[in-house]
Amino acid sequence: MTILTAITVDGEALDRQLTLAFLLGYSSGMPLAKRKISVSLDEDLVVELEAIDRSLSAQINAAVRTHLEHQRRQRRLTELLDRLDAEHGVVEEALVEKYVRLLE
Repeated sequence: MTILTAITVDGEALDRQLTLAFLLGYSSGMPLAKRKISVSLDEDLVVELEAIDRSLSAQINAAVRTHLEHQRRQRRLTELLDRLDAEHGVVEEALVEKYVRLLE
């Protein structure tokens, strides 16, 4: 018996494609457990979210996940810049402004 046919629901083997999709999602770190909490949101946000054909929980989960990933990236970037400043010295503000103007 392979792992693809080993998973059963109510005693019946799952379809191979469904099983594979589950295993790929599970192995990719897809969170399976949910925790029910209560949050309060601004009314205008709730109205806009309810207008979308997707559950509120799914939308809020995705938004929070995106926000936390952004915060992690920002924190890692700050740590990298701090380390580079420590190793190579702080970059002069005039030089930073010069390159910012070039990017505009």
